[in-house]
Amino acid sequence: MPARQAISERLYKRLKRQPDGCVIWTGAISPNGYGTIRTDSPNPKTIYVHRLAYELALGEITEKHDVHHKCENKLCCNPNHLKICTRGEHMWNHTKYDQKQIADIIYMYKRGVSLRGIGRTHGTDHKMIKRILEVHHNLT
Repeated sequence: MPARQAISERLYKRLKRQPDGCVIWTGAISPNGYGTIRTDSPNPKTIYVHRLAYELALGEITEKHDVHHKCENKLCCNPNHLKICTRGEHMWNHTKYDQKQIADIIYMYKRGVSLRGIGRTHGTDHKMIKRILEVHHNLT
């Protein structure tokens, strides 16, 4: 039986460069739309390919950090399109709140409005309001 290919070889075989600079994963895709690959033995597990691509090109990522796709393409593995960030920063990158809305959220929070109350006003839940306050202004 032939030896299994190294994970990096398996990754590179499944990448396709696009005209826009994205390097797209053409292998397995998770239900949430990210590319996945199985690690090698002795303890195989499924991991996200964009994290693997980043680590192979630029170095290790801690478990408490996420990799944000600056290009907004979940299948892109181009290290130049990926950015390390905290989970909170990553959530912030995916929120659709403008500066006026954020200012209003901060104003309401400083005036003692509950996170649930702020969330109702802004059409979201209290958990997202808490994340916005933690990430953007470190108020909670």
